[in-house]
Amino acid sequence: MKAELSQDFLSNIISVNRYVSAINGINLDSKKIIFSFKKVGASYLYYISNGIFAKAELAEAVVDSDENYEVDYDKFLHLVNNTSGGVAIEVVDSTMKVTTDVAVVDLLCTSISETDAIMDLVSSNDESLYSDVVQLNESTIAGMAMTNSLISQSKNNAGALFEDKVMYSDRSQIYHKELSEESNSGLLPDDGLVLHKNIFVILTNLFKFNKLNLASVSLAKKPKKVDSFVIKDDKVTIFISNSQAEVSLPTDADLENIRPLFHSFSLSKEVLDELINFFSGFFIGNSWKPLTFVNNNEELEIQYSVPSVTNISRKVGSLNPGSSWTKFVIDSDSLKNFVSKLANEFEFYVEEDKLGVLIKNGNDTSYLQSWYK
Repeated sequence: MKAELSQDFLSNIISVNRYVSAINGINLDSKKIIFSFKKVGASYLYYISNGIFAKAELAEAVVDSDENYEVDYDKFLHLVNNTSGGVAIEVVDSTMKVTTDVAVVDLLCTSISETDAIMDLVSSNDESLYSDVVQLNESTIAGMAMTNSLISQSKNNAGALFEDKVMYSDRSQIYHKELSEESNSGLLPDDGLVLHKNIFVILTNLFKFNKLNLASVSLAKKPKKVDSFVIKDDKVTIFISNSQAEVSLPTDADLENIRPLFHSFSLSKEVLDELINFFSGFFIGNSWKPLTFVNNNEELEIQYSVPSVTNISRKVGSLNPGSSWTKFVIDSDSLKNFVSKLANEFEFYVEEDKLGVLIKNGNDTSYLQSWYK
C-alpha cells in the first residue's frame, strides 16, 4: 500500500491525540491503535482496549487500497510532530516506510484485515443508540476529579451522579459534592447514576489537561440501560463499558446516623498541608497512617506514635468552646487526598457518639471513619 497524507490529515492526528492521552490515563494493560486508510472518504483512527473503543475521523488521503494497520503510534506521532509538510507512507510486508521532509523511518506494522474479529467493533458500536445525554457542568467535573483521587485499586471502583450532587464511598470515607448547578437532565435515578472510575478519569483528564469547552463534550447512554456510555465531541467518539461499576452509597438516614453537627475547629489548607507533610516523614512503609487528634483542654494537639519513636506531637491551636470529645484517630492518606484538591479553610465537625469526622470545604464534604479513644 502507498499513501500520501495531507497536512490536514496530520493536523487531525495531533488534534485527536489529546483523547489518546486522556484514555491512557487509565493505565490500561493492553491497547491497539489502528489506522484505517480509505481510498474513498475519510480515513479513521481506532483505539481498542478492554472495555474501550474509540474512533476519530482524520481526513481524506491519497491511498491506492483500503488497508488497516497497527503501527507504533507514539513513534508515528513523533514523526508527525516533527514535519512541516505532508507525509508519504509505503507498506511492504510488515514494514511501513514513513517519509517526511526531514527523515525516512521504517516502522514495524501489522496488517489488520476487515475480517479480523477486532474490526467487528467498528460496526458493532452504533452511537445513534445512545440517545440519553447526561448533562455535565463544572461542579460535576470537579466532583469527578475528587472522586478519582479517593478511589484506589483496593476500594470501590465507581462514583455516582445525582441531580444535585456527586458521591463516592468506601469502608473508610464518604465524599459528596453539592452541585452549584443541578443537572436537570431528568435521566438520573433517585439512588444515583453509578459510573465506573474510568469514565470519571477520561472526562476529568479531557477538561483538566485539554481545556475543552464543557458544551462541546457529551456523555450519553442508551435509554433504560447503563452498561455502557459514549463520550463524544465533534472529533472523537469513545464507547466505554460501565458493566463493572460498583459502589455502595449511604442513604440519607445512614448519613444522619453518622453526621456530627458540632463545629469543633477549622484549619487552613496551608496549615493542613504543612502538618500532613511533617508527619509523613515519620510514617513507616505503606501501612495505615493514623493521626491522633487530641482535645487538650480545648487546645488541639496532633500525635503519631511509632515503635522507633516514643511519641511525636504538634500543638495546633484552640478548639471552639464546647468541644467535649477527647481523642479521635483518622487516616492521614484519606485526609491528604481530600485536602489536596481544594483550597481555603476546612471545617472539622466532631462528636464522640458519631461514627465519623465530618470535614467541610465549601460544597465539598468528606466523612472520614474515625476511632475515638
